Amino acid sequence: MYACNDYLLQLAGLASISDMMIVKGQTRALIQNALRLMNQTHEKHIFSLATDRELNETSIGFQVVPKLNAIGRLSNLANANNVVRYFLAQDDESIFSRLHRSIRFVNNYRIRCKKQL
Repeated sequence: MYACNDYLLQLAGLASISDMMIVKGQTRALIQNALRLMNQTHEKHIFSLATDRELNETSIGFQVVPKLNAIGRLSNLANANNVVRYFLAQDDESIFSRLHRSIRFVNNYRIRCKKQL
């Protein structure tokens, strides 16, 4: 297990990329450091939602973020608090796996709905 601050930096980087705003200054440095850590540690919560094995702003923005946002968009299918529980499930593999499956299920449902439009 790596330091808590490293994990929090990765989450801050994920949140900053998710914000979809122009990135400059300290935010740019935060994202660059977070991506470096993500690619060094292969943090399971983030990497399990991505298909790329090396993450950058684009892969986070187009592979990870939509899966997390789907929970908020389709809150009638899943409790948005489960995303928080997902990222807090450090040592309990059964909780992590259950929540991971739930996130993927809701995102796949979102994709199917989008295709029907």
